Amino acid sequence: MFAKTALERVDDTVDYIGTNAVVPGRYSRPAKAFVETFLNSQRQNPGGAAFNQMSNEMSLGARPAGQLTASRQQARAVYLLWKAMKWIEVQTRIPFANVAAVPQLNIADLFEYTIYKALMVCDAKNNSAFAAKHVLEDILATDTLRFLTHNHLIIRGSPKRVTGMGDLNVLPFHFYFDPGSDRFIIEQVPGKGRYQFNPATIPATHWTKVTGRGNDPNAGSFAQIDAIEMGGSRIAVTTQFTGCSLCLREHGGRLYAAHIAPGEAVNTPPEIGSGNFLARQLCGMTPGVTAAGFSNAPGPVLVYGRQCSNIPGCPGGYGGPNLQYFTMIGFDNGGRWRLYAQDNELLQGGFVGGPITNVRQIFP
Repeated sequence: MFAKTALERVDDTVDYIGTNAVVPGRYSRPAKAFVETFLNSQRQNPGGAAFNQMSNEMSLGARPAGQLTASRQQARAVYLLWKAMKWIEVQTRIPFANVAAVPQLNIADLFEYTIYKALMVCDAKNNSAFAAKHVLEDILATDTLRFLTHNHLIIRGSPKRVTGMGDLNVLPFHFYFDPGSDRFIIEQVPGKGRYQFNPATIPATHWTKVTGRGNDPNAGSFAQIDAIEMGGSRIAVTTQFTGCSLCLREHGGRLYAAHIAPGEAVNTPPEIGSGNFLARQLCGMTPGVTAAGFSNAPGPVLVYGRQCSNIPGCPGGYGGPNLQYFTMIGFDNGGRWRLYAQDNELLQGGFVGGPITNVRQIFP
C-alpha cells in the first residue's frame, strides 16, 4: 500500500468532515467550508511549507490490526479542526502535538464535539451565535452527562438577586467556547459569537449572611436560608464551587435551591473553615449547629457539598485533593428539574482544567 501524499491526506480528511455520519450535515458542511478556507490560506504560503508540515503532522503511518479506518479519519479531522481554530484565534492552545497524540478512545465523541467547537470559533469571528445556541439547547441540554464527560464547563455566576421577582431569580448570561483553555464557559459578559440566554441563577450566600446564623463558626442555625425557586427558565446555573455547598428542597411541586459559601473572594473573618466542615454543618452532623432549612420551602433539605452529601447515591459529595472547581448545571425537562455535576481537577503545566471526574446526575 502506498503512503498518501500531503495533498491526498489533507483532502481526504476535509471530505470526511463534510460527509461523515457522526454529525448532521447542516453542521458538517459548514465545518468543511471553514477548514477549506483555512487550507486556502496555507496553500498560498511560498512553497507550501506550512501546508506540507501540517500534512506530515497528520500522518498515522500503517494502520495497526484492529484499528478502524473511520477512527483514523476522525483523529485527523480533530487535529485539522484545531489547526483551523488556531488560524482564527491565535491564542488557541492545540491540545495535541500531532495526530498520533489524539486519543483513539471515544474518538467519535471527540470528533463530534471538536466540530461544534470549531463552528463556535468560526461563528465568533462572524459575530454569529448559531452554533453556540445549538450546542447549549440541543446538545448540552439533551445529552448532559455525555457532554460533561467529554468537555470542560465553567460557570461564572452572579451574586445578584433581582428584586420584584419573588423567589425567582432570572438573569441574562452568555454561552461560548474558549479555545485558549478548551472550555465551554457560561458568564454574564457579552461578546462576539456568545449566545445570550436567561437562566434561573442561584447566587452564592456567605454562611454568615444566612438569617439567624450568627458569626460563631461552631454554633448557630442554618434553618432560615432564603432559597431561590428554580423557575422562569428551563436552564439553571450557579457559580463554580471549590468549597461551597448546594442545598435543595422540593416543595409544592417546585424546586428550591441555595448556594452556601464557606468564605468570600477576599478572606475576611470570621471564616467557617473547610468546605467539608460547612457541608457537615448543613447536613446536621455537627452538634450545636442546626441543619439546613429553607425559610420559603419548609422541610428536610438535601445537601451536596465538599466531600459530604446527604443526597441518596452521592454520599461523598464532590471534590478530592486535586479539585480545581466543581460545576453544577440544571435543566427542566418536562416539568422536572435534573441537576448535573462535573468535577474538574488541577493539571500542572497544562490546560486550565485537568482531568474531568465525578460526572453525575445529582438530582433527582
